Amino acid sequence: MPTSTFRYAPSNPPIIPSDRRIIWKPGVTYNGGIPTRNTIFTTLSPLSPAAGTTVTIDIATPGLVHMTNTFVGGERFTFQTTGALPTGISKNTNYYVSVTGLSGSSFQFCADNGSGSSSGTSVNTSGTQSGTQSIGLDDTAVIQNAINTCTSDQVVKLNTGVFRISVGGLRMRVSNITLRGSGPGSGTANFGINGVNTTLQSGLAGSYAVDVAATQLVKADRADTFGNQFGILSLGGDPSQLGTSINLTTDAVKDAFSCTLASAPSVSPGDLALIDINTSAVGCPQHPDVYWGPNNNAPNTPGGTRSYFCRLDRSLSQVMEVQSVVGNTVTFKTPFHVTYGTQYLAQFTPWDLANSGFATNTGVEDLFIWGGLNGQGNLIVGLASYCWVKNIDSCWANGPSVRFVNSYRCEVRDSFMHESPDVNPGGGGYLFSIDNGSADNLLENNIHWFGNKQIVMRASGGGNVIAYCYMDDSFGSNYPSLGEAGMNAGHMTTGHMELFEGNYTQNYNCDTYWGNQIYITVFRCWLTGLRAAAGPLRTYTSGVFPYKDFGDRDPANIQGFSKYNNVVGCVLGFNGQVLFNDPPSGETQTSFQYEQLTSLQGNEVNMWCFGKTQVAAGGVVFTPGTENGQLRQGNWDWFTQQQRWHGISGSGPNDNTRPFPIPASLYLTSKPAFWGYTQWPWIDPSTGATYTLPAKARFEIIAGLSPIPPGNQ
Repeated sequence: MPTSTFRYAPSNPPIIPSDRRIIWKPGVTYNGGIPTRNTIFTTLSPLSPAAGTTVTIDIATPGLVHMTNTFVGGERFTFQTTGALPTGISKNTNYYVSVTGLSGSSFQFCADNGSGSSSGTSVNTSGTQSGTQSIGLDDTAVIQNAINTCTSDQVVKLNTGVFRISVGGLRMRVSNITLRGSGPGSGTANFGINGVNTTLQSGLAGSYAVDVAATQLVKADRADTFGNQFGILSLGGDPSQLGTSINLTTDAVKDAFSCTLASAPSVSPGDLALIDINTSAVGCPQHPDVYWGPNNNAPNTPGGTRSYFCRLDRSLSQVMEVQSVVGNTVTFKTPFHVTYGTQYLAQFTPWDLANSGFATNTGVEDLFIWGGLNGQGNLIVGLASYCWVKNIDSCWANGPSVRFVNSYRCEVRDSFMHESPDVNPGGGGYLFSIDNGSADNLLENNIHWFGNKQIVMRASGGGNVIAYCYMDDSFGSNYPSLGEAGMNAGHMTTGHMELFEGNYTQNYNCDTYWGNQIYITVFRCWLTGLRAAAGPLRTYTSGVFPYKDFGDRDPANIQGFSKYNNVVGCVLGFNGQVLFNDPPSGETQTSFQYEQLTSLQGNEVNMWCFGKTQVAAGGVVFTPGTENGQLRQGNWDWFTQQQRWHGISGSGPNDNTRPFPIPASLYLTSKPAFWGYTQWPWIDPSTGATYTLPAKARFEIIAGLSPIPPGNQ
């Protein structure tokens, strides 16, 4: 396994100047490693009766459920049916066994109002019913108790089966433990089974398939008016519980490790803190690198969009780990990724740990997770350090499949994040998000498939690495002929100093709808410009528009106000690429082009597109000069079929600078341990050749596809 010392292997001079990059040292794997824990604290199986246990229900006042049981008052359960339940009962809604009338063969039940009461008014049933009625007990409390009491450095083990999670889900505010299932399954059992949901009420759509080889955590109370406000699992503390901010008295300079504060902070080594500056010109100058999109509220609007993924008006931020405190001087484990200047009201903010909670060195492994709601998604890693998510299948979440919030050196690896009931703009269909200053985290060897956006980075904190992932089939349910964002460091200002390395994706899209990104590096990635159209997407249409890449097919789409991108050693397009035409919808493509620098694109397909800018109310305008300040070095494109060297601000199909040596990696010293015996690096930008990406190969098996592309549409 690579060491945690020196990763960046520079050419001489470096292909990326030092002011445009950092030394990336992300996650857990490359900072001591994910611990191997073998001591089992407890092993749990789904409670009996499990989901689908058949019951009979009397039409009566109060209603009575008949089944042999050993219940006690207060046990939570939900009803299911193959037909219709009696009037007064709803499917996938929380109910509680009543202490009144409870026997070993029958029981009354109370409605859930979020209080967990077992002594309320019993539910009356009326009308008629049909089909087979069944119930399933709720597993949340049993698992939560095991998490809360688990001995340090031990494992809460879950056997195979369906574990039903309700209300607020599971909360892992515990350090130094592992929640480990018995496997996520093969990935095929729940691949594409729900198709594309086109209903406006998307929260209740969809179902899951039982996979006997998997440990499945499913959201059981998706129809409940209280339970449907939550996701399934959160790892870490409550990031909203901030402490008192302290002004910096000296600039926090890029690549430095220390800063001086106006007063001594009450923090200890290992605590996390937030460094940020005001980027909305409230009481300070406007930061020259920061652009807030016109869809935002005005500055200094409490509760407005400028506080969604950062402290109010403070989009340039970084979560850091305290190493030591001497008087008013704080030294951190990692350096500042950009300069946080006092002229922009730079501040240091700790968390109120007495109220927030916190987790470090805790992991989630080997699970299938399904059905989180209300934009909360399936799994949140928030206010955590050195935590990990490994070998999970996260599916059908309203909200991110996995999300980092104020996280530091955490990791998601070897996982499959896919499918949403809400593949539309608005947050419900974003498969992964890195938010609120989260810094130095690692996403490695994952599959991201079938979302509105594969990843968003909303005011992320720099130092994050997204590497060797397969990221494909981004779309909107009502605009399937337009390619959505694949690799994306945006959707809120101001993500910075992030690295995309070795990924396969349809495009790199610098989304500036809410604001810009700065200093993003895209290294040795394959940007094909074409989606796979895997599973149910192959035949999906919306009106007359098929799922086919007619619009926004550009492999690299660098939008207006996106600054200082470094795109190095990538392959754009693919050998044998062809234009598309679809007479029924009127969609057509006229030609391939190398780049578009002077206007919005028409019906051509560009390898490089610069300057498209999203404005208020969904409009699009052109921002001239966007190519200035962008670094493009050593990229192969399948239009000119050559490797091009443009340097900074260069353009045109001819070279503007001399070639440079391209290192194998910007964060690894050698082939990663998961790679196996195939060629690494897997992309050769000198010839356009590509080899085997393990995540892509796994997806092709799950989806039953030949190697992609070509011929996928």
